Amino acid sequence: MKNKFIVDTNILIRFLTNEPRGQASLVENLFKKTENKSLIVPDVVLIETVFVLLSVYELSKEEVVEKLSSLIAFPKFDIHKTLFQKTLDLYGKYPISVVDAYLGAVSETRPTRQIYTFDKRMQKIKEIKARGLE
Repeated sequence: MKNKFIVDTNILIRFLTNEPRGQASLVENLFKKTENKSLIVPDVVLIETVFVLLSVYELSKEEVVEKLSSLIAFPKFDIHKTLFQKTLDLYGKYPISVVDAYLGAVSETRPTRQIYTFDKRMQKIKEIKARGLE
């Protein structure tokens, strides 16, 4: 059984931005020597990565979706690929937050689960099973 390690948000940020260069080089070396699927990326780390790229690095939503899509495809990561690809699809397609997109993706992957929300935008999106409280 191969060793598995959890990856923190700051590791992903260094990988995606190549900044600061010294730390980015350390991350590159780590990735070169690890086996495929040996780096666990928790869901919350991916969500935090989106927030950091938007707020600290001031990337556009489109740039964030592109970067995270490439990250999801990276073979070193043990990640919920189907769930996060659907999250990014919803996030890129609609004017909603990444958390709302994630909830929509979770709801879609578990068809018996609906989302209760007061968010009218979410309720209008047919791909997301959201309902309000009236």
